[in-house]
Amino acid sequence: CLILPASLRIYRQLVEENLLPVFLDAGCVVLNPGCGPCGGSHQGLLAAGETRESILHAYPYLQGADIDAALRYAADLAEDQTVELVG
Repeated sequence: CLILPASLRIYRQLVEENLLPVFLDAGCVVLNPGCGPCGGSHQGLLAAGETRESILHAYPYLQGADIDAALRYAADLAEDQTVELVG
């Protein structure tokens, strides 16, 4: 079992809600925050330049509603607070 929080905000939520010990006790490995499709290897966007139809063709187990849910989730992550570093 691998736990890959989608963002630092989600990782902090796992800490604040005391969920990390639950996953660790279950034998899971908690990875650094990152996107699920790349598994932390940061190899680019999963569907960069692809159409909805080409994604559904390439991943026949997905449905249009899955893409909609992924887009809603991505939009939610994009609302994370940005902190400008001065230096």
